[in-house]
Amino acid sequence: MASAPEITTKDRILESTYYGRLDKFQIKSKRKCLLEKKKAFLIDAKRDRENKGALSEAFF
Repeated sequence: MASAPEITTKDRILESTYYGRLDKFQIKSKRKCLLEKKKAFLIDAKRDRENKGALSEAFF
């Protein structure tokens, strides 16, 4: 009988990403990505508030 092939780190990473699980370094990058998205969202929200203020001043 043939022995099972050795599972390498690369195989584990591919399998974990394929099944939607994340390794440590991927969790870090995902967390960083979420923080950047949150920061961008907050900047957009602030910009929207400023634009609404400018619009309301223009109408009154």
